Amino acid sequence: MNVLFKVKYVLNPFLNNEEKSKQLRNWDLWGPLVFTILLSLTLSFGNKEKGSLFVLVFMIIWLGSIVIYFNAQLLGSKMYLNN
Repeated sequence: MNVLFKVKYVLNPFLNNEEKSKQLRNWDLWGPLVFTILLSLTLSFGNKEKGSLFVLVFMIIWLGSIVIYFNAQLLGSKMYLNN
């Protein structure tokens, strides 16, 4: 249920920015994991090689996310951790 609560804050553009930023500072990786699995499953349904397409989509998204994270760290971006 916590994932759905955070999805509401990410996808709703009409929320108060102060409240939204407070909620988004308490982040985790369950939401992106759920979305990645759903996207991978959706794309692999119509393909003959379901397993290989699932792994390909899943790995491209997660490896791309890791590259973006490390790039942001090297450029000096401040990532908020659970405080």
